[in-house]
Amino acid sequence: YAILVPAEMSAETKFASEELQQLFKEATQCTMTIVKDDAVDAYSADKKYISLGNTKYATAVEAKPTEELEKYGYSIKTVDKSIFINANTDIGVTFGVYGFLQLQFNFDCFSDQYYIIDKQKDANLLDFAVRNVPDLGGIMEPTQYHEGAALRRMGCIEKSDLWLPQT
Repeated sequence: YAILVPAEMSAETKFASEELQQLFKEATQCTMTIVKDDAVDAYSADKKYISLGNTKYATAVEAKPTEELEKYGYSIKTVDKSIFINANTDIGVTFGVYGFLQLQFNFDCFSDQYYIIDKQKDANLLDFAVRNVPDLGGIMEPTQYHEGAALRRMGCIEKSDLWLPQT
């Protein structure tokens, strides 16, 4: 498998692809390359990609996001030998990556640095047909990207979403 991303990707999508690459390797000991969709041929049912966002492969198989996903929702869909993680926003794609990891490898995150993930050397990827629309309407996004990236791993948009015990 390789990770397929749009040729023109945002910093958020780059972050999501790198998180998927790192955590997939940790779970399976396999390194997936990240490939921009302008470097691949037309859709082929025999190719194995995990496609993030609105790639030309996602368009070819009609794995486009729907309005019901709103801002933070995502879909994960298996078509032929590829998996498509898509959303209406780049943040939604990032949440979709974590949803994929949770379903495939029991990924769970307790803070921005502490998480668990099952190790599966011979992982057979699941057949996905998932839509997730979290109840996060109206929450403002962080203004600094790095702080936001750490919070996204925990499924948060801003620090007020976290409950941390006082020391």
